Amino acid sequence: MSRKIKSIKIIDPGTNPDVDSDFHTVGRGKTIEHVMDLYGADNVAGIITPGPFKAKNAFKSMATIYGLNFAQAQAISNTLPDAIEKKMTIKSMLDPNSEYYEAGADLRIQLNTPQLEEIAHSAAVLDGRMRETGVHPCGMLISSKPIKEVVPVQIRQSDGLSVTQWNYYNCEALGLIKMDFLGLVTVDLIDEAI
Repeated sequence: MSRKIKSIKIIDPGTNPDVDSDFHTVGRGKTIEHVMDLYGADNVAGIITPGPFKAKNAFKSMATIYGLNFAQAQAISNTLPDAIEKKMTIKSMLDPNSEYYEAGADLRIQLNTPQLEEIAHSAAVLDGRMRETGVHPCGMLISSKPIKEVVPVQIRQSDGLSVTQWNYYNCEALGLIKMDFLGLVTVDLIDEAI
């Protein structure tokens, strides 16, 4: 029985291509070195991945600062939205004029002391702010000129890699090309089998 795929969307019209290449896990590092030699180390950079506070970890962080016991902090954080519900924030759950106020009923019931209310309002300030940053595990940007002339970069101390301070979507809007150099264990297994 054969099936036809009705439509395959490779790239969105008007956007740059996103090229994925699969390598042996050992060969991935050599590939990145080759790309840096070919295009110039200044023209190649890793991509920052932002890690903002989400509602649950914002509340738990403030609970730790205020010395709230773990069980109570956990019980309250369980009333908060998961990270995938981006528009629902602690602030929107506490604001009577918000469309998410009703969804915050369980949270507000738990906030039965002035200290708990203060913790929640402090956590609302953190919710959505930058907590940490990382580096995209396989994405690399390649530019026709030094990347630091196009976007701000920082140098990763562990290996000296240039890393953009803007996320991929902002870099893509400037015309930078993203390559995904994936080190796959599946390729390792094929190599071993051969």
